[in-house]
Amino acid sequence: MDLQMKNYYMGIDVGSLSTDGVIIDENGAMAGSIILPTGASILKTIALCREQISEICGIPQELIAKTASTGYGRRKVDYAGEIITEITAHALGAHNWSPETRTVI
Repeated sequence: MDLQMKNYYMGIDVGSLSTDGVIIDENGAMAGSIILPTGASILKTIALCREQISEICGIPQELIAKTASTGYGRRKVDYAGEIITEITAHALGAHNWSPETRTVI
């Protein structure tokens, strides 16, 4: 399928130790992921994550329809259209994998 015909979404979790990125397609299939050490410059790592995950997946950044961020540095992701807490991210993930889930411990 032509890349231009799909919508892609990025998630980025900016933690104190690692910055993790993932791109999924409109069907929820993972196109690729990356884990980088956050290091001393959180802003450089956030930019590097976006650049490298796009390269890994072969999906240009302009084809990513929306980005959500979570984690310690979630508010530093200036390209995120949605900013969510880790608790919300865990709840959404649990519900996605198992829609009948009501509690995450």
